[in-house]
Amino acid sequence: MAVLGFFGSRTLAGRNVTEIIRAECAKHELEYIVTSGGIDGVCNEVERFCKREAIPIKLHYPNKVKYGRGMYDMRSKTIITEADFLVLIHDGDSPGTRHELELVKKLEKPFTYHLIKASERELELEKVRL
Repeated sequence: MAVLGFFGSRTLAGRNVTEIIRAECAKHELEYIVTSGGIDGVCNEVERFCKREAIPIKLHYPNKVKYGRGMYDMRSKTIITEADFLVLIHDGDSPGTRHELELVKKLEKPFTYHLIKASERELELEKVRL
């Protein structure tokens, strides 16, 4: 059983992201999923997916009292350490997701990286408008 961790850009949501989440979950025999709580975009899509599919999820929130300005970095490191495998879904611009990718590499954790370009996001918006 594996703990699967997710990180991603706040600008990404919708069918493309959900399809990636579904495909990545299918690759693993899941114990539970771990991600950041209270964040729009990919992390919120992961929360909704887990609720819909009845997959256990653990959410990590930043602890300002304990870590002060380093609270986001500590939250990311906690998720990376807890997960057996990580999935990063990036818009190519988000500095937070870029930093998490660097942390994952530095901590030598196995991962998959998905880049959703602006043109793909625009295409999905067009489908929604039709």
